[in-house]
Amino acid sequence: MSTHVPVEHSSAAPRLRRDVQGLRAIAVLSVIAFHAGLPVPGGFVGVDIFFVISGFVITAMLRRERESRGRLDMRRFYIRRFKRLTPALAVTVAFSVVFSFLLFSPFDQQVIAGQTALGAMFIVANWVIALTTGGYFDPAATTNPLLHTWSLSVEEQFYVFFPWILALAWFLAAKFGPGARGASRVAFARWLPVLAVCGIGAISLFAALYALKSVEISSGYLLGFYSTITRAWEFAAGAIIALVASRLSIASRLVANILGIVAAAGLIASFFVISESTPWPGPWTLLPVLSTVVLIVIGSRSNNLVSTALSVRPMVAIGDRSYSLYLWHWPLIVFALAIWPTQPFIGLLAAIASVIPAMLSFRFIEEPFRNATFTRVRQAIPAFLAVIAVPSVLAGGMLWADREVLVPQFEAGAYSHVLAGGIDTVDYNAWVESMSYPCEPAALFDTAPSWKGFQRCRQSQQNEPVTVAIVGDSHAEHLFPGLAQALPNDNVAFYLNNAGQYYRGDDRMNQIFDFIEANPSIQNIIVSVNWFGKGVDADKLVESLKPLSEAGRQIFITDDNPTFSFGPFQCKYAQGLVLPKRCEMPASNFWAAHDAYTAQLRDVVAALPGTELLDTAKFFCTRDTCSMERDDAVLFRDVNHLNEVGTVYLGGMLVAEHPELATRRG
Repeated sequence: MSTHVPVEHSSAAPRLRRDVQGLRAIAVLSVIAFHAGLPVPGGFVGVDIFFVISGFVITAMLRRERESRGRLDMRRFYIRRFKRLTPALAVTVAFSVVFSFLLFSPFDQQVIAGQTALGAMFIVANWVIALTTGGYFDPAATTNPLLHTWSLSVEEQFYVFFPWILALAWFLAAKFGPGARGASRVAFARWLPVLAVCGIGAISLFAALYALKSVEISSGYLLGFYSTITRAWEFAAGAIIALVASRLSIASRLVANILGIVAAAGLIASFFVISESTPWPGPWTLLPVLSTVVLIVIGSRSNNLVSTALSVRPMVAIGDRSYSLYLWHWPLIVFALAIWPTQPFIGLLAAIASVIPAMLSFRFIEEPFRNATFTRVRQAIPAFLAVIAVPSVLAGGMLWADREVLVPQFEAGAYSHVLAGGIDTVDYNAWVESMSYPCEPAALFDTAPSWKGFQRCRQSQQNEPVTVAIVGDSHAEHLFPGLAQALPNDNVAFYLNNAGQYYRGDDRMNQIFDFIEANPSIQNIIVSVNWFGKGVDADKLVESLKPLSEAGRQIFITDDNPTFSFGPFQCKYAQGLVLPKRCEMPASNFWAAHDAYTAQLRDVVAALPGTELLDTAKFFCTRDTCSMERDDAVLFRDVNHLNEVGTVYLGGMLVAEHPELATRRG
């Protein structure tokens, strides 16, 4: 995210592209608005805008250097990138590590923050986040204070290889194109740089679209949301503009105004028509990317309304400081939500407060390092090591303390009163494996999603026909052990999908419903889903369950448990490092969402004879509060998944209240 952007690519001294700085302001404000919880569902596309701008800026800089110096100095290029990005990032990372140590659980949140910190300093944060935090919109993402560093790693990974490809293309163009010594050997050789960038973009876009064909691929680190491979085409779009800028002059102010208004409308629309449910990156990503490309093009030479609006002083000032604003807003939002989870507008207030450290960072870190005069490797190495060392040592030290000191002490009960109940998912899965068997047939087990070696498809009895099937997402999974114990005469099994989809529509769910429909021994079907997080698609749910209802099967749909605004660490251990014990939260927000989606679930129940709604939320919430504690035991292993104690508690309560859940009473 370079700060100053030239308009021409010649040996002449460049002037500031004020309109591009204005675009930076739009990008960073949209991201901050999204993270602050404002009604901008597509605000995260601001990162895609940054990618296009970055591709344009860096390619313009490389082209200008080649035209003025006759060659590219790669050492100088990477030193500039280091000075521009790493010192400010290092301070943010160090701050985030310290506060993570004070506020978060050493069982999970501290570990993820520490691993992400190391990933950010060694430009692999995107891979670390994909493998630890999970999806960008998953609940775990909201507690990773360095989640946003994924985009910086993507950018730096792209620039590890891109300048070399561009340099090779320029070399071949000079050697074989018009103007080379002797006769021109290859007529189109001079277009090799453009063709090379187009090739990168085409391969990347194809990879992004290909990844959408499979949930498993699109959720992975190689071709998923955080992947450099699936994002390279966005950089390439900006790079192409930088390479052909002199041929894209728009002489007509009227045409420039029309294009600018259309592109601005497309950019604004992307903030509202796109949401976290939109496959990303994917076809819809073209909307903000192409809109940004058009706005950069029309601002190159034409005096137009939109470029003029983007060039006003406040927009340029925000754009100049966009990198520092981007760095600081998210950690402060995460930490504020951890400290004051029930305070209204706390995310927005934290985002506003982040302006202060961002301005200090810009003034005393970003600008001094960017203007530092060292350009040689011998000068850069000591600075590099010093900048990298502090946050890396802090992160490594925190991870060591977690493993060797804090976790053993907490588990030994060294901190005041400790509640019963586990909060580690790996231990929980090991317990589930010890009391169950792989689901049958093998085809269902083999195609089931897995997590850290745990194949997520189990049944309570071996070599017996399934009689009770639990279908849904991870909330079906955590209901299984408790119901299995409460229904000892039944063979209970659970089936879930990679994406948490709970209705027919993809291969996995079709396979599950086909199996249930083909096996009359399965008399009871329980659908359990995180409705709070996913919402209810009533029509698709009815369509999927209707054949079972018509066949006389008994169908149960749970109304689901609450999602808490804090993790179980604060509940299980009465004394943390800073935050006090917390097991309860106000129930108002949960009941508001619960009542809305339960109304839709009642419509589903009404449309399917033999279907019953299971009231589970009441076992955790009164009308005033929701609690993850009962009888001196914590019931949850994270913000919305039950642990061993919780699933046994809920399973027992459900069967006691609904004996019809059992198909075998003897």
